[in-house]
Amino acid sequence: MKNNSQTIKNDSTEGVVITGASFASPLGFDLKDTAEIWRQGKAVFSKLEGDNLAYSPVNVGGVFPKFDIKELPDRKVKKVLRKKDLVSLYTAIKAFEDAGLKKGDYDPERSGMYVGAGSTQIGDLTPYFSLVKNCADAESGTFSSKKFGEQMHSNVNPTVVLQTLMNNALCFGAMTLDLRGVNANFMDHQVAGMRAVMEGYWSILEGRADKILAGGVSTTIEPFHLSEGVKFGVLAKTRDHEVDVEQTARPYDNERCGTILSEGTG
Repeated sequence: MKNNSQTIKNDSTEGVVITGASFASPLGFDLKDTAEIWRQGKAVFSKLEGDNLAYSPVNVGGVFPKFDIKELPDRKVKKVLRKKDLVSLYTAIKAFEDAGLKKGDYDPERSGMYVGAGSTQIGDLTPYFSLVKNCADAESGTFSSKKFGEQMHSNVNPTVVLQTLMNNALCFGAMTLDLRGVNANFMDHQVAGMRAVMEGYWSILEGRADKILAGGVSTTIEPFHLSEGVKFGVLAKTRDHEVDVEQTARPYDNERCGTILSEGTG
């Protein structure tokens, strides 16, 4: 087999073993409970709330249950990280616990992390509105990127910028669990998580790491992603008519009108 221009010897004694797993979705934060709900065939969708979704063509989706994660090692990260990254960090810690791993049990230089972060994290753009307005020339219709960059730090709270970084899950996960080896952050939308798992697989198989934490996280229920999804014809447009949120997703139905987005991490 070939990978990255290197020939790999396919020895039957070599392999990669998954020793721990963790999962979070609108169904909950426990993998066993989630699996049972799956067996029952239950879908958990709800009407989306929030002022920034008032004009979205989609008003149904799957969101994480309300939570207060009390098991994070550093409580201060709550002030910096948003829901997506907090849940991702929580599931990373739980995956290590499920694998029976603790700091000191492994060589941090030979342990790495790969994260499929999905797509760009837009979030609330309100803090940027006055800055954008100031950098745009109403008469000519032009926008000054140079002016935007020069004034951003004095007009926008630095924590707002930090909250939109797509590698937060990778950064805080690796620091918390002391993973100093190979690492990467992928933004290939729906295939990002699978790519992270495969990169981890090859890193171990090729001898670049002994242990890898790999997974994906996605919270694309934001106005930009919803509008773009409808525009491209992949999302169900639910605002124009009343819908039964339990019956919205009908992947094999003749009247299927699109996909319903959901938050999740594993």
